[in-house]
Amino acid sequence: IYCSITGYGQTGPYKDRAGHDINYLALSGAMDYSRRQGQAPVPLGIQVADIAGGSHHAVMAILAAVIHRQMTGEGQYLDISMTDAAFALNGMAGAAALAGGEQPQAETGWLNGGTFYDYYETSDGRFMAVGSLEPQFQKVLLEALELQGLADNCADFTLDSQKKVKQALKEVFVSQTFTHWCDLFANLDACVEPVLTFEEASQHPHIQARGLVRTTDGLQQLATPFQLK
Repeated sequence: IYCSITGYGQTGPYKDRAGHDINYLALSGAMDYSRRQGQAPVPLGIQVADIAGGSHHAVMAILAAVIHRQMTGEGQYLDISMTDAAFALNGMAGAAALAGGEQPQAETGWLNGGTFYDYYETSDGRFMAVGSLEPQFQKVLLEALELQGLADNCADFTLDSQKKVKQALKEVFVSQTFTHWCDLFANLDACVEPVLTFEEASQHPHIQARGLVRTTDGLQQLATPFQLK
């Protein structure tokens, strides 16, 4: 079993073209709708196409090839393109566009700001991430924020209703500090979490409990996120 990972794959007009993560994501179509309307896409601080795209898809392909070899005795040559993998990550938006002709646009989809699934600024300039899309989580969210009157709008995913909900959430979240909201939602199952700095994340009780930061020879480093038992 042989596996190669390249930016654009072994075939096609871009097979010998240079590129980086930002280029592969740009060609995937995802960055155009993953932004605020009228604003530029934001360069991500993590390598989505390289790692979530290329490396992870390579592992899946290798495992599939191992199973195929066990069943047939045949090996495989695996051609992994980071651009291919990034394009495949379009998922929901890509399926809606190809099957239904609904082209994704900035701040119009469920996951890119077209709903109240979004980040909200606090009074001290920090942010809270709100992902309370399902009814049971919406209920907890609205009760916590004392916005029960918006229940019908919350469940109505038309842009006008969602704009009303988002504006109300913006006004409430910006009225209190980051610490206030962290404390309030700490014990509520509302799909609301604080946007942490990396330092805060590395010291978070859950990250620590999962053993995601290890010390080897006196040097702290990220651990492999596999929980093998």
